[in-house]
Amino acid sequence: MARITIKQVAAVAGVSPTAVSLAINGKDGISKETRARILEIVRQMDFIPNESSRRLLFNRTGNIAVLTDRELSLLEQSFYSELNNHLIRESENRQYNLIYCVATVAPDKTVEIPKVIKSRDVDGIIVLGYLDPLVIERIHACDCPTVILDNYLPVSGIGYVIFDYESAATLAVEHLVSKGHREIGYLGSDISSGHSQFFGQQTFKGYRQVLEKYQMDMTAGWVQMNAQDEDTAEEAMNRILKSPRRPTAILCNADIFAIGALRSLKKQHIRVPADISVIAIDDIILSSYIEPALTTVRVDRKYMAAKGIEILISKIENKIENDKFMCANHILVERETVSALSPG
Repeated sequence: MARITIKQVAAVAGVSPTAVSLAINGKDGISKETRARILEIVRQMDFIPNESSRRLLFNRTGNIAVLTDRELSLLEQSFYSELNNHLIRESENRQYNLIYCVATVAPDKTVEIPKVIKSRDVDGIIVLGYLDPLVIERIHACDCPTVILDNYLPVSGIGYVIFDYESAATLAVEHLVSKGHREIGYLGSDISSGHSQFFGQQTFKGYRQVLEKYQMDMTAGWVQMNAQDEDTAEEAMNRILKSPRRPTAILCNADIFAIGALRSLKKQHIRVPADISVIAIDDIILSSYIEPALTTVRVDRKYMAAKGIEILISKIENKIENDKFMCANHILVERETVSALSPG
């Protein structure tokens, strides 16, 4: 089907192409009545002008806010840094600009929303990871299309794209079982509240279900759920190793925690994977460069970013039917930190 031209619109409206251009671009030179009539014909003919004109026509800014918690550094956290890189590419492909901003909650629980959101200088919002529920409530009140990436909050009208961390953990532990391991520890993040609550709950659930499936014991000293970064993960691994008997394998619910665990094991001259196997979830870039290279379950951040942008733009254009999505296309990446358990 041939694309409608500005000359065809002008002919139907009985005006010059210049008048159509003035109407679309919101410039002076024609009456309000003529402008309204031209814009109505533009809509009826489904005329698609160039991008800048299209935004004026449909009252769009072409901007998307990427909203994060003040404690989340895109430069320091590899997972979100890589997810953000994919967001940039996907938004460029859809001809949208990203504006980065931070929401804050004061000690008295006062919430400060960025000006670009309050003034509606953006068409939609991507929330990257965890945000305080008070912030989410304020965003919801702004009535701006919003999608949360990599976190789950059951708020009506706000979309989300999350990863199926439960099945990723299941895949990781099943891999250890296939290698003969029956004494498997767990090193992860807090599951009670805060930034990693959903993520931690889902990975621990997957771990626990596999242990129950094979009737394996969950030894208390082998389960540590207070890691926040590689340093606290190293400390958690130290506590696991103080148990009367150490596990033959460990699931870390994030690659960055596995890096801390590997550092602990190296300092104590425990060989990986000869003495203990380590597996994780994420597959950040660093995981293929450390020594030994980390066996992990890959989270498809490119797909998550693409789906998030797709859903948000659909919400902006009022075309969305389902704004909730779970990514389940993960794969096991076998490297050097898991080996088969020797008999006896």
